[in-house]
Amino acid sequence: MYARRYLTGVLAAVCAVALLGCMTMGRAIDPVKVAQVKEGVTTKAEVLSLLGEPTYTMMNPDGNEILMYTRTEMRESPKNFIPVYGIFHSEMDMKTQSATIMIDSTGVVKKCNWTGEPTPAK
Repeated sequence: MYARRYLTGVLAAVCAVALLGCMTMGRAIDPVKVAQVKEGVTTKAEVLSLLGEPTYTMMNPDGNEILMYTRTEMRESPKNFIPVYGIFHSEMDMKTQSATIMIDSTGVVKKCNWTGEPTPAK
């Protein structure tokens, strides 16, 4: 009985550590869909149809609207959970994707920038 409780406790601790070791913010951004956005051609409605609702929206004083799509994924190294070693040698892997699309006052894409991996072919 004691061994079963001990094993359950160890399993719960391992699961908690695994869950605390990663964090994701935002939705995945499909670089193939971002590549379909053409400056001077694609409309805001087409961008929203392709990529969905943006993470952030801003309005410039000149009438241009900025649509920002972002995703950040962070994972801690398993080495961080080694007693003593993890205190002095903390490691984290972070991946970021970002698409920033400027829409002019007529509702057409003025500028489209992509940051992340993989890079979409234009």
